[in-house]
Amino acid sequence: MSTSESLPSALTCGIAMCTCNGVTYLRRQLDSLLSQEYLPDQIAIFDDASDDGSWELLQDWAAKQSIPIKLHQNRPRLGVVKNFEAAVQALQTDLIFLCDQDDVWLPEKIKILRDLFAANPSVALIHTNARLVGADETDLNVSLFEALGLTAQERAQVAAGDALPVLCRRNIVTGATAAFRRELLHVALPFSPNWLHDEWLAILASAQSGFLLHDGNTILYRQHAGNVIGMAVPGIACTLSRLESVLALPRRKFQRMRLQRVDDLLQRLGQHEIYPASYAQTLTEWHQFSEFRATLPENFVIRMFVVLKNSLFSNQYQRFSRGGGVLRDILNR
Repeated sequence: MSTSESLPSALTCGIAMCTCNGVTYLRRQLDSLLSQEYLPDQIAIFDDASDDGSWELLQDWAAKQSIPIKLHQNRPRLGVVKNFEAAVQALQTDLIFLCDQDDVWLPEKIKILRDLFAANPSVALIHTNARLVGADETDLNVSLFEALGLTAQERAQVAAGDALPVLCRRNIVTGATAAFRRELLHVALPFSPNWLHDEWLAILASAQSGFLLHDGNTILYRQHAGNVIGMAVPGIACTLSRLESVLALPRRKFQRMRLQRVDDLLQRLGQHEIYPASYAQTLTEWHQFSEFRATLPENFVIRMFVVLKNSLFSNQYQRFSRGGGVLRDILNR
């Protein structure tokens, strides 16, 4: 076992872990962090007002470690996004690894990502593949990228340094496997309250052409009943569940939220002027399409006509909406 201290020229690595009532799987995850081929230089663990014994477990565990560990407990509870926002700021390392409480890191994770960042100095964020496992770590025989339905075209775009159009259409990043350069925080902070932390970091990195996918698995991504944000295994049941959740939403809520997200992004990018000129048109058209979707007519017949007309005579739904976008808008959900 070696640490980055034995490699003075290496990028330093820190882990930002967030916990909240995760005592069931927490010990297994903590053990995996200390079983890395290259140990982290710092660990920051922010607990969000756990009351199940997680905080006591963390205190006992941290007291026995030689690695610098910062523990903090929120009172009152902040929620996932604000908790991660606080945790990442507690690290002073070159690279920051996002960490959930219930997964298992494979031993080579830090080494793989540190080496990828060293070989790609312009990359700000890297997202890797993972193996989906059940609550008892039984292999579900599907990878994260398979569950995401990542297409060959999307992979090719990302590989070509053109990830922004992919992320304008849908999020493909799971924070549990993501790491980023600390410099990204200069743009990302404060996190938008309308985005999940991993989505926000990824799309800001992609706007700078600084986003990379890695096909290798770096974690066992545990799926269980208590997941705050899990990854459904593709299939009919998954499709029906998604349709049911869409129909249960209040009318217009999703599209109005989507427009607010795009507004937040454009405001932040405008403040820093970090994106290439080639992306200006894409961002403008994405905002226009988001406004179109958020202001569809209330009348069903007129709304259906407007939506179908747009889908037939432009490629906006293909560019800025994942499958089912037309039906979603006709239903005004």
